[in-house]
Amino acid sequence: MDTYLHKKNIKTFLTLISIVFSGTKGYTQNICQSITPLIINSSVNETVIVDPETNEGIIYYDLCQGETLALNASAEFPENNSSYPQTIENTRFYWSINDAEKSISPSFSHEFNNSGGYVISLYAIDSRDCPSDTHLEVFVRVSMPAKINPIISPAVVCPDISYTIGYDDESDISLSTKIEVESWESPPCEDEFAKPLYLPDGNGVLYSTNIQIACFDDEQLLLNVDDILSVDLNIEHSYAGDLDILLTAPNGVQVILFEKTGSSIWLGEATDDDDTPTNPGVGYNYGWSMNPTYNGLMSDGFENNTVTFLNSDAEALKPDTYLPVDDFKDLIGTPLNGIWTLSIKDNLKRDNGWIFSWGININKELAPPSWSFQNLIVDEYFTPNSNLTESPNQSTFMMPQEGIQNFAYEVVDNFGCIYREDLNITAKSIEVQTVSTDEYCGDNNGALNLQINGGTPDYNILWESGSTSANLSYLSEGIYQYTITDALGCSKTGAARVLNNEMGLRFNTETKKDHCQQGLGEISITPTNGTKPYFYEWNHSNENQNQLKNLSKGLYSVQITDDEGCMGHLEIDVIDSEDPKVNFLPDNDTVAYQKGEVIFLNQSTVDDEASIISAKWYVDGRLFSEDFQTQFNFIEMGIYTVSLSITDDYDCSNSHSKEIVVTENYFFWPPTAFSPNADHINDTFRPIVDRVNESSFQLYIYDIWGELLFQSNRIDQGWNGKRLNSNEVSQTGTYYYKIQFQSLLNDWHEKTGSFVLLK
Repeated sequence: MDTYLHKKNIKTFLTLISIVFSGTKGYTQNICQSITPLIINSSVNETVIVDPETNEGIIYYDLCQGETLALNASAEFPENNSSYPQTIENTRFYWSINDAEKSISPSFSHEFNNSGGYVISLYAIDSRDCPSDTHLEVFVRVSMPAKINPIISPAVVCPDISYTIGYDDESDISLSTKIEVESWESPPCEDEFAKPLYLPDGNGVLYSTNIQIACFDDEQLLLNVDDILSVDLNIEHSYAGDLDILLTAPNGVQVILFEKTGSSIWLGEATDDDDTPTNPGVGYNYGWSMNPTYNGLMSDGFENNTVTFLNSDAEALKPDTYLPVDDFKDLIGTPLNGIWTLSIKDNLKRDNGWIFSWGININKELAPPSWSFQNLIVDEYFTPNSNLTESPNQSTFMMPQEGIQNFAYEVVDNFGCIYREDLNITAKSIEVQTVSTDEYCGDNNGALNLQINGGTPDYNILWESGSTSANLSYLSEGIYQYTITDALGCSKTGAARVLNNEMGLRFNTETKKDHCQQGLGEISITPTNGTKPYFYEWNHSNENQNQLKNLSKGLYSVQITDDEGCMGHLEIDVIDSEDPKVNFLPDNDTVAYQKGEVIFLNQSTVDDEASIISAKWYVDGRLFSEDFQTQFNFIEMGIYTVSLSITDDYDCSNSHSKEIVVTENYFFWPPTAFSPNADHINDTFRPIVDRVNESSFQLYIYDIWGELLFQSNRIDQGWNGKRLNSNEVSQTGTYYYKIQFQSLLNDWHEKTGSFVLLK
């Protein structure tokens, strides 16, 4: 139910608006014209409800969380041009939410992210800073979240089956939903009172106690001193002349309520000379107001407003309301909401006391209007799903496969807001693994075993034969049907097969190679099934043995029969190992006889079952080494045959040979003359150089003055007599050469000499 208890007194608020827009400049009512603010359009459709007490239409905007409301303002001027012209253009519009300023603009937009009720106020100020006589209030109701608790039973089903889900008893799956929708009510504005506070005896000590006021609008300020009706205190304390009492507002502004005076006058019926908090006295109610019932300060009351209480000669100040020491006007502009603090300063070390409670009585007409609303659920349904079909009383869905199927249940409230809750239905398939043992040789010795997982245990098994065991024995060849049903009623039908193996004997075999056709091969057969003894019928001999030795390379076949007549056949290939592969690599196949040492790297390999046990090296048939790697120094020129013979541990051997050329170190012959006359006979000067490192060759030609005439690094290129720079043919005369090269033994040589150029 929506209620609107009263409208807010906006007199002081309009005064504040006037101050905001005009600064220190005021306005005179007889020169102001009337303004009526209007809302001309909105982004959300409005709902108008008539207040039964006032017959006034109240405008509501109903929103969902996170929705934005946009409004546009206008105004009417019923007295326009009576004193001055009024237009929309020279009118300013002031928007607030719960009296907290939001914008000064003809348009308003706000995103409401939190549920609850909000009051939007619109004020108008014209060009002479005259405010509207009234303001426009509209109410925003932001949907309260719905709590949805859908419950389904059962939540585990069989896959690949269609189910109905609904509220009725005929549905396969029962659905029940508990939906809770909260109501909203504006907080009541009630007086707050602090908890008791013990005031131990002190000397200049300050004690404080707080209350928090939160029932006014945010940023709402105290604008009228009379709106603080009273500050109320219930206290007992001897010697009022010992105390200062101060009030601090939420913004830190402090006013003095009472300053130490009155000497030995008590506040309330105190327990004097008792410094423990376990024996409190009787508190009296005192208050401070700008409109007190006692016309004066508390200090004035100490002279003529006291009472002597029973069983004591002490005088106490009468309960009453007094003027504060500081004027409450100092509190104008302080926030109403927030923490208010009452402080007691104990100036003298003489006595103690109690504050039993205290509070502030503020004009309740300043509080926002009291109102409320309640959301209602108007629709509920499953969200569309490819596996779900809706009908009036129930839904039907197909559980397509094993796993979890997610369904979303949604409700819609009277504001059109949608709330969603997910629910899951799980399908568990029965999984079966069949382990079969084949029948051998028609002996009815087959077996089947069903290994079951998934689904919902316990399982019931039914074979076509009527057996209910997971294990079947003594089976012949054939197909066996079964049906498995779990505790949920899900079933799985299948078939298992037993084969008959007439040639069902199986074996492990091991073979060893022959080596160099020496008859060293072996065969070993180990049956892995069947019944002993076994009979072996070989194709090459009459031996009834499962192990044969001294076999040469070849294909051997055997027929094996066990004691029950089951048979098996094998063909086994015995291979001959490869001969040793002999190879070696000399570090040089051509050497000079002066330094003819050659290193030989053995690269020979043998079969993976064998190892090298002998390596013999020969030069022209003469043994010179039995090391695996070796070297030899050739001291005479010639062509030598080097051979390597390898023998493995199966007495298989092989050999390999290579030639090594031994020459002199290098050859050099320079001509003594040449004639570059283009007759193709002795036209170039080219020294003959052989058995050298050609990449190191350099030739230089000089005249008798030492000038370089020719240079070449090519061993096959000679000088044609032309000078290096001018390309002219040199004159007849004597010339000089310098030749540099590196021999095959890696030593450097330089040759110089002269020759004659003839024309």
